[in-house]
Amino acid sequence: MFFIALTILIFFQDILAYLFYGLGIVGFGVYYLNLNGMKIVGENSINPAISILTYHVALIGFFLLFLIQFLLSDSIYEKMNREWVRMNRLLRRYQDYTFGYIEEIEEENEVEPVWKDNRFQKTVHEISLFINQFFEKDAEKISEVVEYYFFLHTQELSEILENKEANIFAKRYAIQMDKYLLNHNSEMIGILLDFSTLFMKENKYTNKRYDYNLDRLLRDSSDKLLFLAILYRFLKREVTRFDKWGKISETLSHDEITNLFKSSVFREFITYEQLNFYLDNEELFRDNL
Repeated sequence: MFFIALTILIFFQDILAYLFYGLGIVGFGVYYLNLNGMKIVGENSINPAISILTYHVALIGFFLLFLIQFLLSDSIYEKMNREWVRMNRLLRRYQDYTFGYIEEIEEENEVEPVWKDNRFQKTVHEISLFINQFFEKDAEKISEVVEYYFFLHTQELSEILENKEANIFAKRYAIQMDKYLLNHNSEMIGILLDFSTLFMKENKYTNKRYDYNLDRLLRDSSDKLLFLAILYRFLKREVTRFDKWGKISETLSHDEITNLFKSSVFREFITYEQLNFYLDNEELFRDNL
């Protein structure tokens, strides 16, 4: 019965409840075994003390085993949650860039945003009416909500909230609909971007998926030379060298960069042709970069 009670507590997945009730049950179990151990193991047992001790070890061991499992799982879940929050922030930032690029492409190609398209507005209106009528709701109200939704695309949420003449329901709907607007990186845009990526084909994984060789990354020779100059400038200006205490706190000198380019390790990044170009124009690199 003690084992069954502990098992039920484990299904709650609550460390505090497990500690409180588990310790109570284990404590009572140990006390009960000390008091009535002979009745449980039987008087005909070869060594009653060892038999009772086995019950003690099993009961306490069962409790400690799942206590360790709780502690480990909590730390794992906490780590996964922090990782999820970090990745969510990172993805959110990339979605900002993506949405900005979409706006730039639309402006360059003189494409009207989808939320301004009359056909899109009509489609949203008809779908909303259909769903509303299906659930036997008032169709006039949903028409007003759809119109207000597209109206919010032309307004700033802060201005609506600060407007003293605005109705309290208008402010409430504005707050609720802000995450579904299509003219800024809202939650709706994030959902659409995530959905669109499901249909994009990815390159199959290979052992050489991450290629750092300059000759294979770029095709045009001028781009390769430009990137070589960027690489030199980065090594010369950024802190990449270890100091005497083993910390990365110093920049590389021109001679150190040259020796690095000449080393066999750097053949993974630049070719002999690019190295020869650098050596032939070493003074230009040193004086101008």
